[in-house]
Amino acid sequence: MTYTFLRVDKDEDGNKPTVGQFSQQSMSPHIDHLKAIASAFAGETGLTLDDLGFSTSNPSSADAIKSAHENLRLSTRSAQASFGVGLLNAGYLAACVRDEYPYERKAFYSTSPRWLPIFEPDVSQIGTLGDAILKINQSIPDYLDTDDVRRLIGI
Repeated sequence: MTYTFLRVDKDEDGNKPTVGQFSQQSMSPHIDHLKAIASAFAGETGLTLDDLGFSTSNPSSADAIKSAHENLRLSTRSAQASFGVGLLNAGYLAACVRDEYPYERKAFYSTSPRWLPIFEPDVSQIGTLGDAILKINQSIPDYLDTDDVRRLIGI
């Protein structure tokens, strides 16, 4: 059995039909629809259209990008605090199950999760942080060690 996708036969009078080239359709309506959906998503999440792969005609400055991401950064910090509590509770329960011993919760009071910086700092921020770390360590020797620098800068 054969299937035919497009079959062009002679008409009732026996004339052969003429088939030409189809013109290219514009992708603009489709792209505009996707941009509208991306704009709504960006508005809800605090992202920019550039983050979602739609380049804008006027590229944003570094300060404008940082400003646009400020709400996202604050939301991420809040999420990290919430996730931290959940991770500590999961760790507490896992330790109780592993050791088959009902530890008291106060054993975990001093435990706190450590997160790397939310966004990697740009080069100017690394230089500024490096100067600050150097000045702090000059006034109070060895106040900030390698782990502190990694936590602050993320490298």
